[in-house]
Amino acid sequence: MYGPKGSYSVFAGKDGSKGLGLGSLKAEDAVADYSGLGPQELKVLDDWLVFFQKRYNQVGMVSK
Repeated sequence: MYGPKGSYSVFAGKDGSKGLGLGSLKAEDAVADYSGLGPQELKVLDDWLVFFQKRYNQVGMVSK
């Protein structure tokens, strides 16, 4: 899924916050800057955060 040809490869090793909020798999949306998201998109991003926090332990952070 996250390998070079996987459907989610755009997010591998990146903070894809904007893409998650937009529901986008475009490489240009796989960025940490989500400042341009509207209220509904921020809600979607928050829902993803809750989803991941319930299922996975945090093991690190993506550096700039």
